[in-house]
Amino acid sequence: MWGDSASFADHPGLKRALELGPEGVLVELGRHALHDPSRPGKSIAELWWSVRKQADKPKYSVLRAFDADPWSRRAQVLWENHPHLLLEGFLVASYALGATRGFVCVDDKNAQRAEFVRAAVAGAAGQGFLRAGWSDGEAFEVVVREVPQLLVLGEDTALARVLEDRQALPYVRTAGEMWLGLLGGVGVIVEAETAVCVARVLRQEASAAQTAICTVWDEDKLMGTLEVSGGVSVAEVAEQAGQFACAGDSDADWRAGIQAVQIGGSTGPLLSPGELALSVDAALAKQERLGGSCTLRIFRSGCPVKRALKLMSYLQSQSCGQCVFCREGLFQIVRILKALVEGSAQGKDLELLQTLGESMIGSNICRVGDQAPAPLLSSLQLFFADFEAHAEGKTCPYVSAELR
Repeated sequence: MWGDSASFADHPGLKRALELGPEGVLVELGRHALHDPSRPGKSIAELWWSVRKQADKPKYSVLRAFDADPWSRRAQVLWENHPHLLLEGFLVASYALGATRGFVCVDDKNAQRAEFVRAAVAGAAGQGFLRAGWSDGEAFEVVVREVPQLLVLGEDTALARVLEDRQALPYVRTAGEMWLGLLGGVGVIVEAETAVCVARVLRQEASAAQTAICTVWDEDKLMGTLEVSGGVSVAEVAEQAGQFACAGDSDADWRAGIQAVQIGGSTGPLLSPGELALSVDAALAKQERLGGSCTLRIFRSGCPVKRALKLMSYLQSQSCGQCVFCREGLFQIVRILKALVEGSAQGKDLELLQTLGESMIGSNICRVGDQAPAPLLSSLQLFFADFEAHAEGKTCPYVSAELR
């Protein structure tokens, strides 16, 4: 499945990195203006320079090579298509950071992938690539960690806690701090597509421009996973995936009957059909994507209130429960949405939903709680009349009978 080790044996990107030296690698990455996909506008070179300067602390690199969001297939596709670029880019990043230990985090349900990583890293170590010129001549240790698919592990600090064999509970970071506290030192999360891009840059490939790996869904049906540039529109991404999914069916039209499109993962907002001309970059600019995931979910039919209940119920199930606004806010939001669906809510509950959602933003330790209200608030904005029908008229425009 992964190909033989020969395709990783030459390590052209890592070879060039060792020739350039750590500072030279960072200059090269800065020249290509690479950014952190989970934090729009944050420079990779700037972040890694700041970590490398922490001379008095041990440094750790962490490859987030699993999908924390259940709707993302980003890591899966990269493992299937570019496993050697993924690992080589991570090793280059670790070298540039001056890391003494690296963690490759993979899905705990894929033992074959974990074994592939161990074998590939052992091959690189056997050729001396993890020792020569590395951290004052010390060997670089790579630890493979198999982790569960939890949305909170898209939050950097929660993943750091798991690597310390503690509960997946996020912690507060100092304002402006761009690195993690990890095992008494400093750590950096390297997203999967960042690692692939770093390898391409060091290999001087023509395809080194930074892209996003975007998974597109039509309701609950997977349409495809695409590598796209940030400048393309949301509509173009959906159309490409739709053409792939509808191959052979000339009458199929992915645009038919669209109510809304959710972008950015489970905590992403819903866009109206009129907003699909936005570029992917513009649509994602206002959110810090958990684990760097980029997904599009096209919603065509059904009651928007029931959909909101489903979306928010999932987010409630993923809350670690540490923050009051996240724990209690999501509980109350789901309770009110259930009442709306069942026809037992009151008109004032819509105002309460809006207040709860707005109050959660910026009131939590991590991005799960801060971004969780986005699907609700955008649904209220786009489909307020439907929510109002449930609250005031006790009816659902999408069913013929009264709710109670």
